[in-house]
Amino acid sequence: DSSHNIFLDWWVGGGAVGVLLLVGFVYFSMKGFLSNGNNLELVLMVGLLTVLSFNPGSSASLVAFWWLVGRGLVQRRVTV
Repeated sequence: DSSHNIFLDWWVGGGAVGVLLLVGFVYFSMKGFLSNGNNLELVLMVGLLTVLSFNPGSSASLVAFWWLVGRGLVQRRVTV
């Protein structure tokens, strides 16, 4: 039904293009967290990636993961 980690799961489901999309989403999301100084969300992303790298993704952890990816992708630097 699914692989034992998120990267293999995307590789099986989407091939090399799927893995590259996943890595791209994670990269730009983490870049957004770093540029805005959102250390808490960055640590949460690293923690979820660690959990999803060793365990099959449950619905609750996948929802949290994609929510964080979305938050990172829409981050904008606000200067006052």
